[in-house]
Amino acid sequence: MDNEIFSLATTNRSTYEDVLKQNKFIKSFDYVNEILDALPHITFIINQNRQIIFANSYLLETIGMKVDINIIGARPGELLHCVNSNISRDGCGTSNECRDCLALLTILDSRLKKSKVTKDVQIKSRINNKDIYWNFSLTAYPFKKLNDAFTIISLIDISQIQHKKVLESIFFHDILNSAGAISSYIKLIKDFKDINSIKEHINSLYSTSVSLVEQIKSQKILTSAENKDLYVKNSQLSSLSFLENIVELLKSIVVDEEKILIIDENSENIDFFSDVILLERILINLIKNALEASQQGDVINIGCYKELESVIFYVSNPAYIPEDIQEKIFQKTFSTKGNGRGQGTYSINLLTENYLNGKAWFKSVVNTGTTFFISIPVVPKDMILPEE
Repeated sequence: MDNEIFSLATTNRSTYEDVLKQNKFIKSFDYVNEILDALPHITFIINQNRQIIFANSYLLETIGMKVDINIIGARPGELLHCVNSNISRDGCGTSNECRDCLALLTILDSRLKKSKVTKDVQIKSRINNKDIYWNFSLTAYPFKKLNDAFTIISLIDISQIQHKKVLESIFFHDILNSAGAISSYIKLIKDFKDINSIKEHINSLYSTSVSLVEQIKSQKILTSAENKDLYVKNSQLSSLSFLENIVELLKSIVVDEEKILIIDENSENIDFFSDVILLERILINLIKNALEASQQGDVINIGCYKELESVIFYVSNPAYIPEDIQEKIFQKTFSTKGNGRGQGTYSINLLTENYLNGKAWFKSVVNTGTTFFISIPVVPKDMILPEE
C-alpha cells in the first residue's frame, strides 16, 4: 500500500511564477494571515507538487527565517533540512529513501482519500553538521480552489509529550520492580529462622532499597533539569576519590559478580570544581549502561585524565553499538531497550552540556567496544575562585 501511495509523489515542480500566483491567491482570502499566525504550531499550504505557497510565522521562526518569500516554492523537507531531501536532484519526496517517509505518505494518503489524515511522524534533519530529530503530529487536509489542488499541513511538536510518557513509564516500571523485590525479601525474611539465611536476604534487601533511593534521586534530578529549575552547587573534588566513591556505591546497587568494574590504573588524580550530585548521577548512568550492555566476564573500565583545562571521565565496555543506533544515542525519545525503556544517555547529555558546561560523546568500534566520554571544565567559567 505504501508503494502505491508513494507512486503519487510527483517529481514535477511548479515554476516560481506559478507558485507566486498561488501565494497571491491564498493571500486574497480575508484574514488568512491573521488566522494562521494565531495558531500556536507550524502551519503551511502546499500545492499539487508539494511546494509551499504559504506559511504562518511559526514555521518561519522554527527555521530561522523572517521573510516568507524565502520559503515559497520549497518542499517541506527542504526547509527542515531533512537528510533525505537532497539525495535526489528532484528534491524532497523523490528519493528511494523517501518511500518510508511517514510525513510524505500521510500527505499523499490525505489526497488519495480526499479527507483529513493525522499521524505521528519523525523527521531527521542535519543543521550545522548536527543531527536533529523532529517529532510531530502531522495533519494533512486537502482542498481544491479554482481547479488547483492544495493541502493544508499542520505540524504540532509532540517531543515533550512523548518524552514525558517515556519518563513516566520508566520511572513507574523501575520503582514497581524495586518495591516488589523489597516486599518479596521482607516476606522471605519473616519465614526464616536460620540467622545466616536472614543475613543473606537482608543484604539483598539493603541493595534493592539503595537502588530504589537512587532511582528516585535520578528522576528528581532529571525532572528538575527539564523544568530548568535545577541549581548547580560547585565544590572542590578529587577525580580518583570521586571515582572510588562511585564504584563503592555501585557495589550496593548492582549485584553482578560476573561483570568486573575497575578503575583504570593510568587514571590521573585531578583537583577540580563541579556539582558532586550531578556528576555522580552522570557517571552512575554511564556505568549502569555499560553493565547492562556487557556479557558475563566482561570488564568495564572507568578512568579520568586532564586535557587542557578540562577533566575527561570515560567508561569503556567491550560491546559494539550498531551504526543505526549510534546516530540516535543521545536522542530524547530514543531507547535501545524498547518502547518506554532507558533514557540514561539522554539525561547524561542534558546534565553534562546544560548544567556542567561540558560535553558528552562516545566512540564505538567493532571488535574493540564502546567508550563514553564526558568533559567538564576544571573550574566552571561562571565560578569565581577566592584570591589566595
